[in-house]
Amino acid sequence: MNTKRVVYTAIFGDYDLLRPVLFSSDCDFICFSDREWSVPGWQVIRCDIDESALGLMNRKIKILAHKYLSRYEESLYIDGNIVMRRAPDEVMDRCAQNGASIAMPPHPYRNCVYEEGRKLQTSRKLSSKDKLVLSAQLQRYHDLGMPKHFGLSENNVIYRRHNREGVMLLCNHWWRELRAGCARDQIAMPFAIWHTGATIQYLADGPRTSRRYFDYDLHARDISSNPALNWIRLTRCRAGQSMLNWLFAALIAAVDRARARYHQREKSSD
Repeated sequence: MNTKRVVYTAIFGDYDLLRPVLFSSDCDFICFSDREWSVPGWQVIRCDIDESALGLMNRKIKILAHKYLSRYEESLYIDGNIVMRRAPDEVMDRCAQNGASIAMPPHPYRNCVYEEGRKLQTSRKLSSKDKLVLSAQLQRYHDLGMPKHFGLSENNVIYRRHNREGVMLLCNHWWRELRAGCARDQIAMPFAIWHTGATIQYLADGPRTSRRYFDYDLHARDISSNPALNWIRLTRCRAGQSMLNWLFAALIAAVDRARARYHQREKSSD
């Protein structure tokens, strides 16, 4: 078993499916779940929890990697509907070479937590009660001075050196914000970054902008017995993989390469 790197996910209830690992890798692959899975490539850690807490448990494990995976130096979290198309070692190598402590894909459409909040207020993703909680949460952020257009990430893939002090501080604060506000980690994360002064990097090869390493699949609850309907739903899910997003990913990749060359020159000069 590799004691340095781990790829992990957290699947509870019938929300997602666990897909086999179809490639060789130096990483360990761990799935936290309330179910008994037997899927090639994965070690399953069983979590017996109350059904009412399934969604919260997913987010807790997602956010607090240092609590559950402290024996590893690096982790890569993936949502249950994210498919790994090839070994993630190269992605993790690139993050490490760039000096990243935490990296995740940028949000493809917005860079502002307040705009994301307004979008959620008109969606069906939150209940009426949660929308009131969200409004109070965003008002609190505004009152504390969090600026607009501070940045927004899409947290379906997260690279971390999770035992570093700054990353633990950030993720503990992220978790507290999630518990204090609405159950949307995309809302809590920007404030946690701003409030702690953390520095994050953006992944150029996230599932929204590239299919090189990761891709989307349907949530288990969205899979139909009608193949045509599945194709339509999956096409809509992947609609974000547009030319503009490809160009944005290319820009991020260029910045990453420049940063890697800079770090390499610093090492050479030491």
